[in-house]
Amino acid sequence: MSAEDSSVKIKIEPGEPEMASQVPGEDVASTAGINKTTDQAAPTPAKLQKVAVPRVGVTAVIQNAEGKFLCSIRKGSHGEGTWQFPGGHLEPGEELLDCGARETLEETGLEIEGKGVFTITNDVFLEEGKHYITIFAKFVMKDPSQVPKVMETNKCDGWYWKSWDELMAINDAAAAGTATKGLFLPLVNLIKQTADLGLEEFIKQKGF
Repeated sequence: MSAEDSSVKIKIEPGEPEMASQVPGEDVASTAGINKTTDQAAPTPAKLQKVAVPRVGVTAVIQNAEGKFLCSIRKGSHGEGTWQFPGGHLEPGEELLDCGARETLEETGLEIEGKGVFTITNDVFLEEGKHYITIFAKFVMKDPSQVPKVMETNKCDGWYWKSWDELMAINDAAAAGTATKGLFLPLVNLIKQTADLGLEEFIKQKGF
């Protein structure tokens, strides 16, 4: 899927910032060639009553010349203290790749180019009462020599380059209870999709 491909779209109705729905007649997962297997165990009805209407987030997956991924530790919001990739909320009328590029520029100062959406995750934060559909897209830096900066100090303390193996190790340690900082829920659910492939190979198999 190229940056110009408009087959995957999310529509947000004006005046309803927390209501996200796909274009009528379109199946976002199917048009992107994505497996729609549920990422999490079904929550109980009592807990679901506390969960807000789903919102849409776009996550930018960016690698450096060494193949490492740009990430930071979340601060000041749900999932605080967990490792994340750049990204944020889709604005009304905004294209998916434009959202990823905008959020990354706001958070890191990096100018990036979108290559395409390669998967989605269904992320229910029961304790926080939040529900997100997270769009994962591959991006490349327009200037590979550019260095990411902390543009929003209220959201993270720094940007780091981590290999997929390092992120997998963080996830395993958190699951075993031997680490205080795990991965942000969308990344945890992404790992479930990549299986033994690794993220880079997973993205390649999606055509990017």
